[in-house]
Amino acid sequence: MVALTFLDRSAHRLPLIAQEFRSTDQQLAGQDSRVDFIAIVANPIYRSVSYTKAFDKQEDLTGLHNWYFLTGSLSQLQRAWNPTAFWCRPSPTAP
Repeated sequence: MVALTFLDRSAHRLPLIAQEFRSTDQQLAGQDSRVDFIAIVANPIYRSVSYTKAFDKQEDLTGLHNWYFLTGSLSQLQRAWNPTAFWCRPSPTAP
């Protein structure tokens, strides 16, 4: 399972999102299902690897082994930002 979000450095809710990811990870600890927490850079100005590492450290996410903050070239990010880039398939065990 994947929890996916897009993070913009200029947004004020970043600490809240980081807190939610940490809290959810703690609540799921020891369960059979694994959840990966993935964020994609949403602001082309703040897309450097040094920015993503600084965010991870600032928000205490470096200890989450299932946390991924993805960045890339502007063209790669633009493809990720395209709303048609993602599709969802319902889980066969979903109620």
